[in-house]
Amino acid sequence: MKKDIIDDCSVVIRSVGERTEEACKDKLKEVFPEENITVISDRPFSATLRKSLEHGLDKGLPWTFCVDADVLIDRIGVQELFNRARVERDHVFEMHGFVFDKFFNEVRPAGNHLYRTSHIPRAIQAIPQEGDSLRPETTMIKALVSKGLSNRYFEDLIVGIHDFEQYYLDIYCKGYLHAHKHATHVSRLLPFWKNQAETDVDFQVLLWGVAAGVASTGSIFVDKNKVPLDIFHLYGKNLSEKEQIRPGQPLTLDMSSVLNAGETNLRANKTKMVGLRRLLRGVVRYFVRL
Repeated sequence: MKKDIIDDCSVVIRSVGERTEEACKDKLKEVFPEENITVISDRPFSATLRKSLEHGLDKGLPWTFCVDADVLIDRIGVQELFNRARVERDHVFEMHGFVFDKFFNEVRPAGNHLYRTSHIPRAIQAIPQEGDSLRPETTMIKALVSKGLSNRYFEDLIVGIHDFEQYYLDIYCKGYLHAHKHATHVSRLLPFWKNQAETDVDFQVLLWGVAAGVASTGSIFVDKNKVPLDIFHLYGKNLSEKEQIRPGQPLTLDMSSVLNAGETNLRANKTKMVGLRRLLRGVVRYFVRL
């Protein structure tokens, strides 16, 4: 792994006070010079997105890597992401790997975006107004793609884990948002969440948030300060919040085991996709012969 692209990258941890903020930074320090790592926090998320990109622009390094504070990166996965970025053409302005998500129980895109800093001015102009999109960053990326730039997502590359070790309050807010942002997935995931809730309080709290989100009739914003907490206070009144994770503090989870679970999930998904492609080819051949 050449050092140039690592040294030539500004790293932004986008935080809203997540429990894993310091753990996220500790993981990033395994790859990047500490002086290149900055924590940026603002609300709502669209403001954090803007400040993060502006910081990368101000630093003036060729690359800007934005990582959400609820993501714990894998050193090998991130190095591979940068290996792939090095050979992409200049019109590719954004790249990201996948993460193993605790609540989705699958490998999915979330919480990591590597930007080519030279394209950031156009990206900033494409950030939607707050309230116009539940996915401001995705909306911004799609806007630039529609104008002729390109992005790359590497679904075969796991760069970290997502939503593990979070505060109960943040998990509740995540459930509330999931009920709207990922509404199509909720019915599929409910049996898994209910099963896990029997042994993991995180999932019980998530279910409270989902219930509150489903019942909500007001406007939805990507801002936990605007999440109504009535159900959380009602059902969680006897729940003690988790303690803050301090710099250098070991995690209670075994990250290697979680990453292995992610790799198993990734291989299973690949097998499913191969089967689907074979089925589709068979269907096409059948109708061609008719």
